[in-house]
Amino acid sequence: MTRLPNRLESDRSNMTERHYWVDLGNSSLKVLTLRVVTSGGSELESGDLSSDDWQAIGRREPDAVSRLASAAPVTFASPAELIASLPVPPEDLVEPERWTIASVNPPALHQLLDMLSARPAAHSPLVLQADDFPIPLEIDFPERLGLDRLAAATAAAALREAGHGAIVIDAGTATTVDAVDASGQFRGGAILASPALMLKALGAHTRLLPTLSDEFAAAPPTAIGRNTEAALRSGAFWGQVGAIQALIDQQSLVLRSWSPSAARSRDQLEPIDVMLCGGVADLLGEHLRPRPRRWPGLVLAGIAIAAASRS
Repeated sequence: MTRLPNRLESDRSNMTERHYWVDLGNSSLKVLTLRVVTSGGSELESGDLSSDDWQAIGRREPDAVSRLASAAPVTFASPAELIASLPVPPEDLVEPERWTIASVNPPALHQLLDMLSARPAAHSPLVLQADDFPIPLEIDFPERLGLDRLAAATAAAALREAGHGAIVIDAGTATTVDAVDASGQFRGGAILASPALMLKALGAHTRLLPTLSDEFAAAPPTAIGRNTEAALRSGAFWGQVGAIQALIDQQSLVLRSWSPSAARSRDQLEPIDVMLCGGVADLLGEHLRPRPRRWPGLVLAGIAIAAASRS
């Protein structure tokens, strides 16, 4: 079990509160922690954040969002594992806790909220809704949009080069490939099964194919499997690469057709910024073109933007 850092200071005059940002997904939850002190400074315990960046995040300044999105979140299997990992300070040094949660898993969200209600230091958690994210939505039924997709798009809109569109790939339990246009609007995207989900589905819905573990080795599988297990892993991994690449190509065409420079020749069009996060992102990114920029904390950066914008 991973334990979140405990950096309590003996100087009580410098202590204010501890911020937790939580991305509560279908199979795990990811957390970044920020400790804010009375001097106005802050220290990101899962990465590197300067003292002025808390306010800058709320303004969606690219440098601040970049440092946050570069930080690797801590992953937990369940709310219970997260709560068990929290530091237990001396009673006279308890820091108030502020929790901001984006969830696509209602049962796990209820479990986490019940557990937080038993923590005396925890303020009433902020459970984000779609309208908490400061990004225009040009889609049907915004209320049905997964908040993980929305959070990643919010951060991507802040990180993209000015005037560029962006494509955001999140390789989680499901793989999402979403588009932000050149004006910074979220325009929707695509959802497909992850390599792990493909393997589970084939094992569950066929008579003779085995159910393989959802863990991939440090290197991609061979494209030509010499046995059933190798063939399954090849199809799951390389099929995912091919599907994502096709979506990058097609979404880029559409984004460029919406661009003010759409009338230019092909070689004059501004590039699309491709961004990548999620569990098997590193392996996938090696085989995609253009090569995506890897942002481990992209979803958490979007959650932090929403939290800072509300404060």
